[in-house]
Amino acid sequence: MSTSNEARVRFEILEQAPTAFVAIDREWRYAYVNPEAGRQIGRPIEQLIGRFLLTEFPSIAHSTFYPAFQRAMDGREKVQVVDYIAELDRWFEVVAYPIDLGIAVHFADVTPRKQQELTRVRGERELARAQQIARVGSWAWEIATDIVTWSDETYRLLAFPDDYHPKTARMEEFVHPDDVQRNWSALQETITHDAPYDLVLRMRPRDGTTRICQILGEAERDAEGRAVRLFGTIQDITERIALERAAEQDRRDLHRALRLAKMANWSLDIPTNALVWSPDGYALLGLDPGQFELTPDTVRALWHPDDLPKADAILAATLRDQDGYEMDYRMRHADGSWHHLYTVAEIERDASGNAVRMVGSVRDRTDEVRVEEERLRLERQMQQAQKLESLGVLAGGIAHDFNNLLVGILGNASLAVSDATLPGSARQLLDEIEQAAQRAADLTRQLLAYAGKGRFVVEPVGLSTVVEEMLTLVRSAMSRKAELHLDLARTLPAIAADATQLRQIVMNLLTNASDALEDRPGMIRLRTGVQRVDAAYRGSMLGGEPLHDGEYVFLEVSDSGVGMDAETLSRIFDPFFTTKFTGRGLGLAATRGIVRGHRGAIRVYSEPGKGTTFKLFFPAIPDEAVTRPAVVSTATWRGSGSVLVIDDEPAVRRVTRAVLERLGFDVLEAADGAIAVEIFMREREHIRLALLDLTMPRMDGEETFRRLRQLDPDVRIVLMSGYNSQNVTTQFAGKGLAGFMQKPFRADELAAQVRAVLERRGPEYHTE
Repeated sequence: MSTSNEARVRFEILEQAPTAFVAIDREWRYAYVNPEAGRQIGRPIEQLIGRFLLTEFPSIAHSTFYPAFQRAMDGREKVQVVDYIAELDRWFEVVAYPIDLGIAVHFADVTPRKQQELTRVRGERELARAQQIARVGSWAWEIATDIVTWSDETYRLLAFPDDYHPKTARMEEFVHPDDVQRNWSALQETITHDAPYDLVLRMRPRDGTTRICQILGEAERDAEGRAVRLFGTIQDITERIALERAAEQDRRDLHRALRLAKMANWSLDIPTNALVWSPDGYALLGLDPGQFELTPDTVRALWHPDDLPKADAILAATLRDQDGYEMDYRMRHADGSWHHLYTVAEIERDASGNAVRMVGSVRDRTDEVRVEEERLRLERQMQQAQKLESLGVLAGGIAHDFNNLLVGILGNASLAVSDATLPGSARQLLDEIEQAAQRAADLTRQLLAYAGKGRFVVEPVGLSTVVEEMLTLVRSAMSRKAELHLDLARTLPAIAADATQLRQIVMNLLTNASDALEDRPGMIRLRTGVQRVDAAYRGSMLGGEPLHDGEYVFLEVSDSGVGMDAETLSRIFDPFFTTKFTGRGLGLAATRGIVRGHRGAIRVYSEPGKGTTFKLFFPAIPDEAVTRPAVVSTATWRGSGSVLVIDDEPAVRRVTRAVLERLGFDVLEAADGAIAVEIFMREREHIRLALLDLTMPRMDGEETFRRLRQLDPDVRIVLMSGYNSQNVTTQFAGKGLAGFMQKPFRADELAAQVRAVLERRGPEYHTE
């Protein structure tokens, strides 16, 4: 039994509680109401005490509240229920439990939550109904778990039972077998490259028919940019396809159907010149028939002036001796824009052959024209991209072959220079040969840069530091009339880059800016900084990789020179395109390739007479992300055993043999991978190292690498290529690659690499 103190404390708690509380006695009358309950009920407490519950709120008798209260009253059990009280027009969540007096009731107004729930349920119902009306279903694919969900309309469209669980792994169950591979390819493009997922596929409903469906979708990505889910729609377009094919076969019937459908029609009484338009015609031009009358004169005033001569000639010829005409033209809409219209007209003549009446229909095809213009624009962009891609492949191939030739030149020159008995005059000539070969190697680097394969020594680089270190060289390459303004950020995040190629970019851009001044006084500004890039900003990028949202270090070069028009601006990154009287035209093409190779992008602003600004973006990285490999000395080092040299270029094999034999190795040569595998099977016990070219006929470097590793998992293999280490070795990560040699190389570089590989304790070479 509670003491008076306990009762007083309990009463004070209920009076101050933020939760609504009432006590109902066994005669169903209010015995107690706390202040919060009175506030939520909206009645003074004194008006409720002693009042019969169902008298105050009759709707409770027909709700779930009453039987729940009855169970609490009779069955001595705690109940919880949510329902609607009509008198208060509110939803309440109620907890009732028995007490000696009757029942205690705690309740809370949950109207906002319940309305949201009802709105959501109603929205889901309406969405399902809308899909059913439009005959458009939806689908979703959780990539990691291969869980596929279909909407009700998708199940109806494909005639599958509700208990069927679709899987992409069993795609052939609902996609026509001949379309499965094409669908897989499109899905992978969307997942990997965020390409639009838009396909027309033949589907296989369970009813045994074949339906043509249009599938649309897009990828949802996580914070790291990985595709985690695809969501989209499916629409049965079988009938639409059939109609389109029929319309194509019978164009004349289609025109007549459009005219009879009165999308917009008109008639002209020729003797009286009276013109009558249907209301659709006024709507077509955004006109109010109560304020504007379409007469022959007002219609003529709305025509585009450039289209009038052609229209006059067509109308004159039609009235003279033709049965009708079809015509495209432009008319001014009420909003001031020009709309593209298409008209089909027929002539009615009297018994004498005189034209007495003209009737016709009009269709607004403005959207079609815009779509066609956009298609042509995209087609031109695709052709441009394909041209640049082809030139990039050509440039990369030329650089690769040229690098093989330079291996022989540089390697033999460096071997000859190391001969102590060489006369001084001959040494000088060899030095000049080596210098010329190095300049040729620089040219191949430009070609590789254009091909997007030019990052060679990647390490954390401070962009402002690179610029400062080359200021003297920069100023010497510029016009003396150019005034250089520097705005270099003192603190910048590092970028993963090849410093030599960054210097090449700076020289290319500043030389280009200097030339734009055309030997007149002017200003060139060079600026570095940090900028966040978002989706809206990415749309104006001209070259490079697609950028993700995030922080980027930028290099900006502006000039006050002559500027460029749109046509010139569209071609500035084309290789061998130049507006100068001299030059190879590779500077900006190489710049674009270098930026692309560094996963960056370029933005260009230019107007004739207002100068040009190039803004280059590079992904920011932590300083410790990349480290420079250690240099291995080979001054007095000697080797032993056999080395297998695998390269299809005889000059490369000869110079490599000469270097290795001078180091004390026995050398085995193979002109392709197949021969190399045969030699290795015979001599594997004596072979300490294999030097492998990546690009060869018959069996390429990748296949040869795999075969050699199958024969001996511990074999040390060093790749040789004219492309850079990062691009080449990525595909060999985790496969036991021992090292990489960048072509062209000198004798001392090859010796250092061989020693580093043979003395390395770890089994694998790592590249950043």
